[in-house]
Amino acid sequence: MNGLLTLIRKQLIEARWMLGLSILALFALGWLVAMDTGRFLNDANRQKQFRAFAADLPLSLVLQRELFFWNLPPVLLPVLIWAIARGSLSVAGELERGTLDLVLARPVRRSVYLAAHVAVGIAGLMLIVGALAGGAMFGNWLHKVPNPPTFLIWARPWSNLVALGLAIFGYTLLASTYDIFRWRATMTGSVLTILAVILLAIANFEVLARYRKAIEAASIFKRYHPSSAALTGKGLGFNLGVLGMIAAACILLGFAIFCRRDLPASGG
Repeated sequence: MNGLLTLIRKQLIEARWMLGLSILALFALGWLVAMDTGRFLNDANRQKQFRAFAADLPLSLVLQRELFFWNLPPVLLPVLIWAIARGSLSVAGELERGTLDLVLARPVRRSVYLAAHVAVGIAGLMLIVGALAGGAMFGNWLHKVPNPPTFLIWARPWSNLVALGLAIFGYTLLASTYDIFRWRATMTGSVLTILAVILLAIANFEVLARYRKAIEAASIFKRYHPSSAALTGKGLGFNLGVLGMIAAACILLGFAIFCRRDLPASGG
């Protein structure tokens, strides 16, 4: 246990700048969006319009406005970059820079070493996405947004985005466990992620209409619906299950490969 905690602390120290800046940036973004939402909803003219609709409209409106940004690059990129960067570093990155030999020369099992990387990868994703949701909640409170979403409501899109990041982290880590060059593991994770985005986009092409469901099913981004997850929760359990199984299968297979493979004495 001491060895695991030491390795986790080492990884967190190395990743502190990337993790810290991502947390600050997404917290600030969540706050800024909440500030804009508060000014929009507290406008006197719009308050009169809301009285003509159902009482829960402001809640839906808050979620729709604030979660709209969860599908845009400023939110997705820090999550994707963290997932790919930490996954590719786990084995191939350490081999390439020659530090894996030093770590495994001590009484540390390979499984413990890889478990530390997995723990830091998961914790980082939870903190980065949590900062975004936390900034939104703080902003909703500070700027007096009417009928703000509760913590439990925010937990739904939070879990959806974390699960998406975990799936990407999982297959990037898997690539890293059998390679010796970080750039190839990074390329594998990046290409698979870009391919998933492309598949979801071309599924809407009219010429591919008959294959739409099959093409969409092949993309992990089909399982990412933060707005519907927060508003209704419809399909959230299934989406979390699919993304979680992808992450778990890739991570477990990565453990099996890493614990059995022959390691070179250096990155070459």
